[in-house]
Amino acid sequence: MKDIPQDKLADYRSYQNYIERCLSSYGGSMHKKGFADIMFTIAYTLIDEEVTPEPVK
Repeated sequence: MKDIPQDKLADYRSYQNYIERCLSSYGGSMHKKGFADIMFTIAYTLIDEEVTPEPVK
């Protein structure tokens, strides 16, 4: 959290809520191990060219 720029923090929280809702629809949660393909599919649309680290892109 400390590495997220202040002007992106509201977006981060919104994205986190979105991902949590998607995961719960699959019977998962942010706090349980899950399948990477589901997580990557959910998060793909949330890539931010300025903030997302290159290896994650």
